[in-house]
Amino acid sequence: MATVTHGTVVPIIMIGLSLGSLYLVAVFKDSFIGVFSLLFLGFFSTLFARELVEIPLFAFDLLALLTFTVALFQYKGRNLFPFTNDLTLLMGFWLTWSLLQVVNPEASFDGWIRELRLSAWLPLLLVVTGFLVFNKVKQLDLFFIIIIGFSTLAALNGIKQ
Repeated sequence: MATVTHGTVVPIIMIGLSLGSLYLVAVFKDSFIGVFSLLFLGFFSTLFARELVEIPLFAFDLLALLTFTVALFQYKGRNLFPFTNDLTLLMGFWLTWSLLQVVNPEASFDGWIRELRLSAWLPLLLVVTGFLVFNKVKQLDLFFIIIIGFSTLAALNGIKQ
């Protein structure tokens, strides 16, 4: 009966929820799928927004947080290397510095939120996620192959324009 009153919206929502559930199961089985999804979203979100549908503003943040949470629960290491290495500590220092920028009387609050999100919070989250997920050389090699492939596609697109 819902299809009669709402047209094709209800079936499309049901298909989307089903595919989203399958995606969540895949990410919870292997957090590398979440990292691959972040790469895909980062490289192709502009294309999707231009050609198909507008992607929500914080979709990347939500996916990064989901991947980090899954990687944290799947981490089987006993050491604290992903949290105490020099790069993670440097990113933590940068996040602290960015948080202190709120007391700057010259800055706007909206600009501070954007800066905090894009240059402090996400880099820290992605660095720790990388240290948690990439524990095999095979995964790191696949990551580099994907990055090089996506970058080549982006360069070819730039040359075309």
